[in-house]
Amino acid sequence: MEPLGESQVLPYLRNLSKEFKITLVTFEKKIDLDNSSKLNQAKRFCSSNNIDWIILRFSYRPKIIRPIIDIVQMIRIGLIQVKKGVVLIHCRSYIPSFAGLAIYCISNTPFIFDMRALWPEELVSSHRISKNSFIYKTLIYLEKLLLKYSAATISLTDAAAKYLINHNPNIALSSKMFVIPTCVDLEKFKPEISQIYESKLKKVSCIGTVLSGWFKLEMLVECFVLISKKFPNTLFEIVTKDDPQVIETYFSEYDFDYSKLKILSTDPEDMPLKIRDHSISVMFFNPGIGKLGSSPTRLGEILACGKPVIANEGVGDVAKILKENNVGILIDNENSLAISDSINSISKLLEDDTLSLRCRKVAEDIFSLSDGSKKFKGIYEGILSS
Repeated sequence: MEPLGESQVLPYLRNLSKEFKITLVTFEKKIDLDNSSKLNQAKRFCSSNNIDWIILRFSYRPKIIRPIIDIVQMIRIGLIQVKKGVVLIHCRSYIPSFAGLAIYCISNTPFIFDMRALWPEELVSSHRISKNSFIYKTLIYLEKLLLKYSAATISLTDAAAKYLINHNPNIALSSKMFVIPTCVDLEKFKPEISQIYESKLKKVSCIGTVLSGWFKLEMLVECFVLISKKFPNTLFEIVTKDDPQVIETYFSEYDFDYSKLKILSTDPEDMPLKIRDHSISVMFFNPGIGKLGSSPTRLGEILACGKPVIANEGVGDVAKILKENNVGILIDNENSLAISDSINSISKLLEDDTLSLRCRKVAEDIFSLSDGSKKFKGIYEGILSS
């Protein structure tokens, strides 16, 4: 029921449910379940697409053992579903995959390890755990079991797939490793047909959360400040559900005109309209091994609307996509000189009147929801026929 579920789970299931009978198991937050209108809308979606939806309550408490409680719940429900005839379990991310592994060991029902990212490495890079800790070593051990016993492993990026294949030479990964990035509904996210191409920098944006442990907010602020100095008439917009006051404190130590900055949230259905109003969008994430598996949802959405991106190196396949297709600007480190030099390229990039078409073409070639659904269908059929 969260925006990510609406964009990265339900659209795939809508397509896949035409070919397969699907039971969906999710953990939902109380605030969403209390929203009767939103809950009924989600139930209607599942009912109209012949999807059985099993709803579990999401909770952080008790903090230490909550993931174990959730895994036990998933194992219990999974085994019940297997008895009812389920023949394949698609596990989205690590914790559900631990349950899928257990169900496989008990019932021999194949499972898909849809990893989403390199979770143990993300925990290290966000300083939540140490690489020398017992938790990290346990997660890596369990990761190897998931890679070994899963019927298929799905990575969001080529970078993470290559990393796992190289670091697990004793596991035959190449034959069962598939790359499917976070896809976009190209019918929803698309350029304005009547929009006149603008070569001038009018509004610079950032969409999505910026207060997570993964995002480099200081780098974003510095980029905005430098752009405002070079292009004084430019407006700035951060579209996020994060606390605006917390974000504004990061700007306080800079000479920045706050009247040019808007920090606001918007409903998911209005996001395409917002993106189309932007000239270029900025995203900076903490680079490193932990981000090799990241495929930022916002990248595909922005490109699908025909808009370019400013991003940093070291995040999944982002650098490769921007470089090979010339649909944005890459910053290879975070010092002011590097950011300033990169900003100088903005005008030249925007003056290319084929830029919008090129951005859209990249989205169609790489982030198509229809193509992603077909890949999932092919993986399902391959497993079920073996």
